[in-house]
Amino acid sequence: MGVHIVNRVPRSISWRCLLCWGIGLALVQYGSPAKAQFGFPAQDIVAIYLFNGTDEASYRKQLEARTQLKIDSVIRVAGLGKVQSQKLQLAAKGDLNRFYRDIDVVRKETKGLNIQNQQDAQKAWEIVSPLQQRLAKGLLQEGSLFQKVLDSVLQPEQEEQYEEYLEKQNAARRRAVIRVTIADIERMAPLLNQQRQQLIRLLDSKKPPQKVPNGYTPYLGYIMLTRIKPEELEEIMDEAQLKVFKKVKQQYAAYARSVTW
Repeated sequence: MGVHIVNRVPRSISWRCLLCWGIGLALVQYGSPAKAQFGFPAQDIVAIYLFNGTDEASYRKQLEARTQLKIDSVIRVAGLGKVQSQKLQLAAKGDLNRFYRDIDVVRKETKGLNIQNQQDAQKAWEIVSPLQQRLAKGLLQEGSLFQKVLDSVLQPEQEEQYEEYLEKQNAARRRAVIRVTIADIERMAPLLNQQRQQLIRLLDSKKPPQKVPNGYTPYLGYIMLTRIKPEELEEIMDEAQLKVFKKVKQQYAAYARSVTW
């Protein structure tokens, strides 16, 4: 059903520890005012790590609204009929309910942990992070009941329409990521406007990866940069700029080897 790209940078263990430790310090410092500071009870671990500073009821409403937008876009783009649409609605509801059940399980597993303690904070994150990763990937993406039902209900012409829509969406995201990547590199190697436009056209012309591992999308521009031949860059850049771009390409070579071209 096409390449589904997500937009989340994987967190390192050390970063997670710092996050947990920092939140713990905030709660130690503010005590009961932490409820006003973050918008949820001080020891609501799932809310702290999963709900972006809101309560569960509000977050559920947001999640269900985003889910409905996704369903509506599929129905509109693929031109689904009433029966097909109802099946998708039920499948999406099933994915959401499963996620809510998993939240309840995580709440029980984190009960009694005190995130003012660094060790407990790290343990809490390790328990909650699989749910956070599922949210980052998207509850209706590959492997979900919604996706399986969608694959089964689409007629050939509807599937073609939907695939075309997905490709356009992915292409738009790639273009945006490429431009952000170039802007980031320019902090080390400023480019003339003509050079910048040439590099953008060159990257846009490169065939993108067929599949990107979860969490790699922010690096997509760098990954595609590794596909540019040295002689192609030499036609655009001066010697000092080439040194910077060569270093960047080497830094992301391992990422490029991890994707499917």
